[in-house]
Parts: sequence; C-alpha cells; structure tokens
Amino acid sequence: MSFVGFDADIALVDPDSSWTVHAQDSVSTQEYTPFEGFELGAKVTDTWVRGRQVLAAGQVNAEPTGRYLHRPA
Repeated sequence: MSFVGFDADIALVDPDSSWTVHAQDSVSTQEYTPFEGFELGAKVTDTWVRGRQVLAAGQVNAEPTGRYLHRPA
C-alpha cells in the first residue's frame, strides 16, 4: 500500500499537561467553543501540517496552510 500524495499532519501531545478550555484564549476566528470550561488532561504542544511546523511549544508560528476537504454528499 502506498500513501504518496496523502497529508502527513502530525501533532505532539503532552499527556501530563492539563488545561481548561476558554474561547478567549483561542487564536481561532470563532468566538465560542462547545467545550468552554472543560478541563482537559492533555495538551497539544507542537503541530506540523504537510511537513511544516505551525505550532511550536504551544504558540502558533506560521500562517494558516490547511485547506478544506469536501466530504461526499
């Protein structure tokens, strides 16, 4: 089986880092989250999209590079 041409997005997670979700802390353009106030028992620390690091030590460090993938109807 070959995966050439498929996305290879990767996220590193710190399983020992808990945090509480607050929309105001998000860099998203959405002004709300259905998870407001939830305490989570792990935290994403670093993320790569198509081989390019976009989150380093919890800080966004690149312009958005994702693209919308349409789902079949």
